[in-house]
Amino acid sequence: MGRCVYRVSSAAATLLTVLIAAVTVAATTARAYDHAGVTVAGALLVGQNEEGKLGTNRILNPFALCANFDTTDVTDTTLLIGGASYFFTFDRHSTYLSFWYGQGSMNLNSGPIDQVRLTGVFGCTTVRTTSSSGSPIPTVYYVQNDGFLYWVMNSVVYVTLVKNGISLFDVTVYKGNLYLLSAQNSIYKCLIGPGGAVTGSACTQVTLTGSTAYANLSETSTSEFKGFAVSSAGIFIAPSSSLYWFNLNGGYIASTTTAVVFVDVKFTSNRDTANPGIPTLMAASTSAVYRVSTAGTSITYTLIAGKETATCNLALDNVDSLTDPSFCGIARIYPLSLDVVYMTTAGASVVRAIVVSNTTIRDTITRTPFPLYFLDRASTIPVLLDGMNYEIVGHSNVPFPYVAIDQSTPEVNDTTWDTSFGVDISNRFFSMASSAAVTSTPFMGSLHGLETYYNRTNQIIFGDPNVLPMCNLTKMLMIERAVATAARAALKYPYIYTSNAQNFTVNAQPNLTLVKLLMPYAFGEILNELGFFENTTTAAALAAVQFNTTMLAAVRSAYMMDRVYDCIFSGNAYPFHVLTAAQQQEVRWIIYSAIQNQLARCNQSIPYLGPDSNSSNSYNNMAPGCVPRIGINNLTEMLLPGLPYSNFNITVFIPESLYYNFGISRCLDGTDWTDVMGYLINATTRNNRKCNTGCIVGIAVASALVASFLVVAIVIMTSKRRRLATVVAPAATSEPKFISTLDMTSEEGSRNPLTR
Repeated sequence: MGRCVYRVSSAAATLLTVLIAAVTVAATTARAYDHAGVTVAGALLVGQNEEGKLGTNRILNPFALCANFDTTDVTDTTLLIGGASYFFTFDRHSTYLSFWYGQGSMNLNSGPIDQVRLTGVFGCTTVRTTSSSGSPIPTVYYVQNDGFLYWVMNSVVYVTLVKNGISLFDVTVYKGNLYLLSAQNSIYKCLIGPGGAVTGSACTQVTLTGSTAYANLSETSTSEFKGFAVSSAGIFIAPSSSLYWFNLNGGYIASTTTAVVFVDVKFTSNRDTANPGIPTLMAASTSAVYRVSTAGTSITYTLIAGKETATCNLALDNVDSLTDPSFCGIARIYPLSLDVVYMTTAGASVVRAIVVSNTTIRDTITRTPFPLYFLDRASTIPVLLDGMNYEIVGHSNVPFPYVAIDQSTPEVNDTTWDTSFGVDISNRFFSMASSAAVTSTPFMGSLHGLETYYNRTNQIIFGDPNVLPMCNLTKMLMIERAVATAARAALKYPYIYTSNAQNFTVNAQPNLTLVKLLMPYAFGEILNELGFFENTTTAAALAAVQFNTTMLAAVRSAYMMDRVYDCIFSGNAYPFHVLTAAQQQEVRWIIYSAIQNQLARCNQSIPYLGPDSNSSNSYNNMAPGCVPRIGINNLTEMLLPGLPYSNFNITVFIPESLYYNFGISRCLDGTDWTDVMGYLINATTRNNRKCNTGCIVGIAVASALVASFLVVAIVIMTSKRRRLATVVAPAATSEPKFISTLDMTSEEGSRNPLTR
């Protein structure tokens, strides 16, 4: 798995600010193979050295280009630029140019970097050598058009004489050996010793044979524009002439035959060990950049950007453009990929780049919060995005590194808990088909990894599936957010989420609903000097939270008011308090059945004739294939101070997707509770053989006056709250058995026997 090392979006977002506003639409208007040309550092023909970002920085005669000495910077975020008198570090993303060293106080060519003075860096290469302890040591090797090899390690410059009387123009590395390009008809191969040291006198001279043209050129050419590259295929040299190809022993293979004067040749420098890709050979003349191919004993090249001209003007022919840039005075190239190539133009005192624009598409993984803001995000998010990039490449068939997630773009919407991110597709491969393939990537492996991460903690909240609106994703998110809010408050941490609620079934029937808290692993385990231990503080803090109350309140607020119906059973007429817990569950379902039957009767009398769908956001987002059902909570005891019994409340929640063309409150006011009373009589008889049906009826009659007082009190209380509620009391002879308190000033209120 690997991340896209050579994205353009993050770096080019800054680079392209120097261009006209049309750059904002370049991703959709530029042809697939157009390269934009941009200035990234320095100012045209301004020969100074100044730190800063593009527009304020200055660099005198930039020449050498190589990788950063930071061993962790596999994406080449920072480059090293060697100029006439300084080594600079250059941040590709911010375009910030910083001095590294070069004008030391002691005018030395070796020693601590603050004492070393540079005379002009012609070529450099960066090697991640390994110390005796096994740790990586970044080492920068460079040459300065003399017979010495220089290298920097741990802020100290070392030097070794390769040979007197020669001029070294470039340096590269291949298979643990340094290769040095000289002005003579040979190169030098030097073994990198322990700790990165090189002994110049031990370097091997490789004479280049078989080409009279190259031998003559090495004797007559006075150009300082020379570059080369080495690989298993051989040695490629650009000596301000044709491009020459030799084998590793120095034997001539081939050369170009046209009039292009090549000044540098380099392989693409992807150093990401997870996704190194196949290096591509690229070359440059002073005014154009080419892709080089070899086959058998032939060598060919293809124009990438620029125009081949015999002469050019430094002031007039270094023009930035989205589709038709011009270049003049190219000295060195540093190709990250075919899409991104940096170059120095020494005489013009600017550093430039060619880039293939990206098209950035937005993708979203719904209801899946990534741990973007967790304390351990620096170690988790890159790994997660690497896995996603791997899956995108496999699903879209766009090769690495031309498609990848921009790692600066992922964000979690704290309202929806959707995670969205930008995916950059090189215009070299962009099409509607590739875009669709990217956005349809399922990310199964990466999401499994995310689940594994969240499983490092194990705090689960239990809910009642008979209350929760499991079919309605919008409502469930509201409830899950309420749970997360309560957990955030308890743990004093603002980034806690929940999983999707899942029903836990027993005998094929939902018995519990599980909601897992998604939070940093530190809430699950604590690491100290003795090892990993369970974080007991988390469990204690969460145990103090009344999540049942939180969830029930969230359920109520998720429904529209006319879809929530409260029924209060008068305790003297319906003594539920004498029932066992199991019996209260049984009577709960008898009440549920009575309500369903009553709604069915009302619906039969006044059938729904509206459309099959509704535009209300509260119930449009339904789980596919899920059949909505009426929710019902448990019987809730309502203590009445001073009275020998308690009232009981039960609440039902009617989904908006169950279309009813009548007032639910008025309908349910007419519910027949005969089965409830029958069950209560039978259950009470079983629980207490001393009190039979006559006893219960006697209790009801004896408590009539108290019941009247109770009903009045409840009516007054609930009418002020203006919620759907039913007070279940002994029936009057000619009145409905249950009276709604939704609106006591309405017609229903005039029918209440207590108002007469």
